[in-house]
Amino acid sequence: MGPALEQAGLWRPELRNLAGSDLVLTAGADRVELWCPPGRAPVLAWAWDEVSAVVVGSTTWEFTQVPAVVLQSRHGVSVPVVLASGSSRHGWADAAATEAFVADLRRLRDEGAA
Repeated sequence: MGPALEQAGLWRPELRNLAGSDLVLTAGADRVELWCPPGRAPVLAWAWDEVSAVVVGSTTWEFTQVPAVVLQSRHGVSVPVVLASGSSRHGWADAAATEAFVADLRRLRDEGAA
């Protein structure tokens, strides 16, 4: 995720030592945001019209390929987000849970565009 945020001009030095589970992805009818608690502003805040695609992809986490939500901007930036499993701090959601979350994000995006 670091290189993607750096490419988008969104990288902050305090992100360097965080575990992925320390980030929070939020979405609503008008935008999607990535927060680094207890931040006062999101690290990433894209209005849905700035997002060209929300897809299921993968990324490397702890030397393993894992499913990821991939947010793609209209400017060519792809940001992979690994979802926490909820069962442990360093566990990730499986492919089915990631696919369901991507479907929810697409629905929010599409409802906001309507």
